[in-house]
Amino acid sequence: MLEGDWHGVSWVLEDSDRGYDASGVQFTFNEDRTYSAKLGAREEKGDYWLANQMLYTHAVDQDEMSVRVQRLTNDTLVFRMNRGGQMEILTLAKDHEEEE
Repeated sequence: MLEGDWHGVSWVLEDSDRGYDASGVQFTFNEDRTYSAKLGAREEKGDYWLANQMLYTHAVDQDEMSVRVQRLTNDTLVFRMNRGGQMEILTLAKDHEEEE
């Protein structure tokens, strides 16, 4: 269910009305457990795996990172993550190929 292309729709600070622009967030998760991500101007590629509601990523030349998968459906992916002590919720929508 995780495999495919995803784009950001919402990125908010937990317990706050503040947030970030999610429109520049894109993830692609491949069946071979590799991924690519674009977070604004930053791009990364590497390996990923899921375990116990956690998504682990290991980008090339970077440390392993993890986020909690709060929700995963056919068209919605929600991450709960800790950045610098602040909990954030990132919601992504799956890109579906248009049928001809």
